[in-house]
Amino acid sequence: MLQIGVVTRHDDFHAYVVRQLLGQKGVKCSLLFADSMSWTGGMSWCSSGPGERDSAPGTLNDADGQSVIVSDLDVIWWRRLTGEPRIPTKLPKKGGVRNLVVNDCQAALLGLLLTEFHGTWISPPEATRYACNKQLQLRAAQRAGLRVPRTLVSQDPDRVRAFCAASKGKMIAKPVAGAQKTSLMTGLVTHEILTDEAIRICPAIYQEFIPGTRHLRISCFGDALHAAMLETDALDWRYTFDVNVTRFDLDGDTAHQIRRVLTELGLRMGMVDMKLDGTGAPVWLEVNPQGQFMFLEGMCNALPLSRHFCDFLISEARRASQQKAAVA
Repeated sequence: MLQIGVVTRHDDFHAYVVRQLLGQKGVKCSLLFADSMSWTGGMSWCSSGPGERDSAPGTLNDADGQSVIVSDLDVIWWRRLTGEPRIPTKLPKKGGVRNLVVNDCQAALLGLLLTEFHGTWISPPEATRYACNKQLQLRAAQRAGLRVPRTLVSQDPDRVRAFCAASKGKMIAKPVAGAQKTSLMTGLVTHEILTDEAIRICPAIYQEFIPGTRHLRISCFGDALHAAMLETDALDWRYTFDVNVTRFDLDGDTAHQIRRVLTELGLRMGMVDMKLDGTGAPVWLEVNPQGQFMFLEGMCNALPLSRHFCDFLISEARRASQQKAAVA
């Protein structure tokens, strides 16, 4: 039986749906909650090799309390490592005890997986972390031949004001990385609201404004790309209910360029955001290595993305299983 592990947090809706669909296809799917190790327990790792004294396979408990042998997994979906950790309330809030527990749980989990897992990552942890950097994304998109907005990342008031003037007073601002517990909207900014103090406090992303109402959300699962068009007057479609979602046929050149970006970033999946300009040409905005996608199929029946994703996972797991068997 193929075995897939999902490293995520306890409230991840995507993970539960995927587990159910994979189970219907005869695939074992274990939910491994990175934020709940203090509750689930069962993590063990040993430096001894096979046959040595005290040797034992690396294990941890899944969401159902079942012990999972990491080396038995064919695929790990590296979904979510962040989130508010679930730790026993009896632990003192002072003295750094809670931070110690959180940090050691995450470090031990990562060490266990990096040393014991020999299958396929969706996507590798380091690639996922680096690919979150917006500047790396933009450079990769440029090298792939995609059009990207004129972009400045700065905390220099003079540079920002000059960029704003060159953009004819219409540009957008968004965070470089953002914050875990705070959602920040992408918004238009003008010369009048830019204060030196606000600019200097930390770098931000300033980009030329791409006019238009047609946004693209492209779910990339391996080489398969599934594009949705979201039509709305809102600048940031994430914060409006007034949006129409339809399936979109991506042209071959753009699809090839997107695949090049993901390959350069080392990603096996990603949610790509683009926008169609006034001529209908796609403009690259960003990629979220582990973005949300199931909301799209709830808004458009022509996009069964959860099933497409499960088919992708099964294909990757089958290939990984065959490779492991060949070297056994």
